Amino acid sequence: MVSLSAEPDTLRVRLTRGERWAALRRTNVTVPWAQVRRIEAVADPFRLVHGLRAPGLAVPWRTKIGTWRSHGRKTFAVTRKGLPGLRIILHDSSFDEILVNAGNPVVLEQITARMPSPPERPDEPVARLLTFPAAGAGPLVTLAGTLLLPPHETRITAAAVLIGGSGPLDRDTNSPRAPLDIASGLASAMAAAGIASLRYDKRGVAASGGSYLATGFHDNVDDARAAIGSLAAQPECAGLPMFVIGHSEGAMIATALAAGPGSASDGEPGIALAGVVLLAGPAKTGEQTVIWQAAQIAPTLPKPVKLIMKALRTDPAKQQRKSLDRLKASTADVIRMQGVRVNAKWFREFLAFDPKPALAAVTTPVLAITGDKDLQVDPADLEVITATVRGPVTTRRVPDLTHILRRDTAAPTIRAYRTQAKQPVDAVVLKEVSGWIDTVARNEVATRRAVDG
Repeated sequence: MVSLSAEPDTLRVRLTRGERWAALRRTNVTVPWAQVRRIEAVADPFRLVHGLRAPGLAVPWRTKIGTWRSHGRKTFAVTRKGLPGLRIILHDSSFDEILVNAGNPVVLEQITARMPSPPERPDEPVARLLTFPAAGAGPLVTLAGTLLLPPHETRITAAAVLIGGSGPLDRDTNSPRAPLDIASGLASAMAAAGIASLRYDKRGVAASGGSYLATGFHDNVDDARAAIGSLAAQPECAGLPMFVIGHSEGAMIATALAAGPGSASDGEPGIALAGVVLLAGPAKTGEQTVIWQAAQIAPTLPKPVKLIMKALRTDPAKQQRKSLDRLKASTADVIRMQGVRVNAKWFREFLAFDPKPALAAVTTPVLAITGDKDLQVDPADLEVITATVRGPVTTRRVPDLTHILRRDTAAPTIRAYRTQAKQPVDAVVLKEVSGWIDTVARNEVATRRAVDG
């Protein structure tokens, strides 16, 4: 199996003869320390390898060895499914990252702590790996994420936790089928504006422990609350105004957090929030939102698909209702539907969650942004948010903005997400979010000083 060695000037990834053959390489992989941005221990690096192999070898669902390319990124991987390892993030190198299996994650964290640190650039944000315990009852689960601090010469004015949407998303808001990079784009923009942030992998995804399929919506709320506590405990963030930024399902989680302190499971006091950002945030129940989505998406299906459905006398609305009824009637955390394992616990809790009572309890400032070409969240929900929240509300309905926070002048379709995702998150959204947080944070600090003085 692949092994690592930390030499004075280089990090060397030593490959076995079989691994070199599979990767079509004659030599090991050697990287100067100056090109290493950071090293993270991950629970299963196999899950992070995306794209097309060029060149390389893959055994379906078991092994990925070689070079993989995806959306302008180039990854070198020596991974076997289910084994822990390392993610080595590079810059100014022939690869953007290296993913390898290499022992126990806890031991690997100790090893990486002893490895030489690459020189820091004063004009670049500072990234640091964080791990923290998930909240709520049940077995101990450790979550992993990235703390991104502004450049050393930039004063930190606020801190924010980034909460992604539904699905098995990592800290950057990426999944194997949908590399969206929403959270990473937001984090970089905020770091440039002097705002620290924490983004994290969901349970059972990337470097976080636990089971994704067995995790419910309220577990996600508790995990986000634990992330806030972890961020507030960092020395650089102590006493700073604290914000949460949620996208899609993450916006519903942010709403639940902003409704009041304390944990949904244990009732302990939480950390007061200075403000909340809701990106594509619904004001309908989860069930109403899903039904609205289906009504918007059905007309955008390709013509051949519509003809097949018509020939088979398949009614999408009836099929959806049947699936929703079965999910609501289930009692297990995970069930099989059409041969696929489904996170039934999450669906039951998500479908039943109504944001309106939570919105009515929010007294902190709220920024809500939804695109007028969003097919998954009704842009008209912005009006409900404005009328329901008790605190100051700023809303933006952005022309041509889609659910994944990119602009598209064409008629909106889910199929277009793949093309849109190749573009960065909309610059206007990034500027709006970071500027609003900076303004609210400065007002918060001024108010504190006035009260204390």
